Amino acid sequence: CFPCLLGDNVEVMEPGHGSEACWIAYCLGMCAAGYTSKYRTKIRARYGLPEEPCADFDLHCCCMPCAVAQESLELKARGATPADFAPTFMPPQPSQTMAR
Repeated sequence: CFPCLLGDNVEVMEPGHGSEACWIAYCLGMCAAGYTSKYRTKIRARYGLPEEPCADFDLHCCCMPCAVAQESLELKARGATPADFAPTFMPPQPSQTMAR
């Protein structure tokens, strides 16, 4: 079922949140497009994919199961792991002062 597939996709991008995503999609069904489309946006941003043929939200509104399946195939084809979606750490910059 597509809620379970969404949960698997989310688990790759946000470990520990897969079951939450599954239940949200299951309970809200097609009304969950605003929630589920953000993961498509994450995948596109990570891999530099264009937003085609329409906006992520629109695609999820029209055919969420198809969109989730496509995202799953993309993650599997790229061998995606949670490390691919982990935030990058930027060390704090030393404070700077202006000298006269």
